[in-house]
Amino acid sequence: GAGNPGAFNEGYRYVDWLLTVPLLVAELILVLRLDKKVESTLIQRNVLYAFLMIATGYIGELDVQTSVVLDSSRTIWGAISTIFFVLILRDLFGGIDASFKKQSKEIQGIFKVLRVVLIATWGVYPIAYLLPTISTSLGLTAGDGLVLKQIGYTIADILAKPGYGLLIWKIATLKNTGR
Repeated sequence: GAGNPGAFNEGYRYVDWLLTVPLLVAELILVLRLDKKVESTLIQRNVLYAFLMIATGYIGELDVQTSVVLDSSRTIWGAISTIFFVLILRDLFGGIDASFKKQSKEIQGIFKVLRVVLIATWGVYPIAYLLPTISTSLGLTAGDGLVLKQIGYTIADILAKPGYGLLIWKIATLKNTGR
């Protein structure tokens, strides 16, 4: 059977994300060496957005709702969390454009790849988050939805942090060599 759907403690994963995601966002902005005022504003705002994205997602995660209910705590907090994700994307796609154009063509190219990696990997999280809620609508059991959520989170974690980190490292290396 599905066992107790609430038995798995999701808190450990969220504590990890609360620490690492704001740092990854700050690293990306810092490595570009933008205008100091722009950099400071973007870091403060996006570290806060990242923290709130994870914290509000966790509040929703506490709801073990396993059917599609638009007014469930899981759905509402998941939507709020997604707003913060969209705000981060807005800044990383639009907020740094003026400074971005001052970067070398090579760094601009890597940053474009990084944006795609960010959407492709971070975009898995909200989909995985929804799996317990939509699993019964897909003909799966609630337990299947919980397992698929963990698989989705794990795959995204394995791809996101190393991929994102390597691209940030590449930008830093290019910056340090004056390219």
